[in-house]
Amino acid sequence: MSLLVWNCQGLGNPMTVKGLRDLLRVNNPHLVFLAETKCSSSQIEALKRRLNMFGCCVDSKGRSGGLALLWQKSIEVQLQSFSSYHMDVSVRLNEAGDWWRFTGIYGEPDTGKRSEFWNLLCRLHHQSVRPWLCAGDFNEILAHSEKKGGPVRAEWQIRNFRNCLAECSLHDLGFQGATFTWCNNQQEPHTVSERLDRACASESWSCLFPDTRVHHVGSPYSDHSPLVIELQPRAQWDLRRSEMFSV
Repeated sequence: MSLLVWNCQGLGNPMTVKGLRDLLRVNNPHLVFLAETKCSSSQIEALKRRLNMFGCCVDSKGRSGGLALLWQKSIEVQLQSFSSYHMDVSVRLNEAGDWWRFTGIYGEPDTGKRSEFWNLLCRLHHQSVRPWLCAGDFNEILAHSEKKGGPVRAEWQIRNFRNCLAECSLHDLGFQGATFTWCNNQQEPHTVSERLDRACASESWSCLFPDTRVHHVGSPYSDHSPLVIELQPRAQWDLRRSEMFSV
């Protein structure tokens, strides 16, 4: 199973939709979370039909914001809660599989209001004990090494993000690919690059999917890199390990 998580920065552009279709064709994700769709529910409904997927969405506010969650008909998804910052669902791969939780994230871009977003994540943490995967554009970094160019990030901002993840018992899943997921696309010496997009999980979720890989993949249609998250359930992982040791 795989997931695609992307701050697409607007699906009103036909080229961005083409980029999305290319990502779906190449990666065949079972679950897709899109942030900053800048679309109404009717536009997302039309997109769902074209892609032959189920889904739900949070309307944009004018020309900003908007979230969408799409999934293949082969998996079971139940919406639990949503806001302009998140979409929280329960997911099951098949009738015999375990339920787990996915929360797609779009972090508050305004530094002065970001504490509201961290508080929301902490509230979500206490709403369920299911294994939890949380991924998206957090609009913050966890270390100074995750930013290149521009003013140095204030230490208290980084500390607040770290404290939130600790409170939520979430750990960063790492990545493969380019170091940064966002760039302001300015010429030097004004270029700024940051790792704003990531996937985090609870220990129980990592036990369900012990060989998860997060890929930063390129796209010319957004300032943000899409994340492709590859999951391997424990049963398949255990089988692969036994085959390796039996050789």
